[in-house]
Amino acid sequence: MAATQNTHDETFPATWRWDEHGRTLHGLYVRMDEAVTDYGRRPILILDVDGEERSVWLFDTALVSKFHDQLATRPTGDFTAGERIVIERGEEKVESAGGRRYWPYKVRFPDAPKRSASDILGVDKPSTVELEPDDAPSDDDIPF
Repeated sequence: MAATQNTHDETFPATWRWDEHGRTLHGLYVRMDEAVTDYGRRPILILDVDGEERSVWLFDTALVSKFHDQLATRPTGDFTAGERIVIERGEEKVESAGGRRYWPYKVRFPDAPKRSASDILGVDKPSTVELEPDDAPSDDDIPF
């Protein structure tokens, strides 16, 4: 596959074309890149698909939001090289409640790191302060 060149002379791996290559894409994360287009700066997901790097241009808000939401749950804020990512694009555009048409996407991250209890509960870091026996909470200090 030939590399894709955008309007600003940047070269990226060949683009995954949903209508031509299939509605389901299985790949291994290589990197996230970006390019300036006529519509502004756009993210580009680079995946290894069967040993070949492919570009997935993240133009659709519905697709970008899936990646944004996933990264928001990760302590590192990044994907791991070689992690599996599966993207499925719906058969046809659907209409939102606001009357806008968009492609529905499902994105799975099978190798995503599991969140720790402190991540889930929003604890920044474990406390290193040791309580003295008199400072330890008692049953009376619990509000329920």
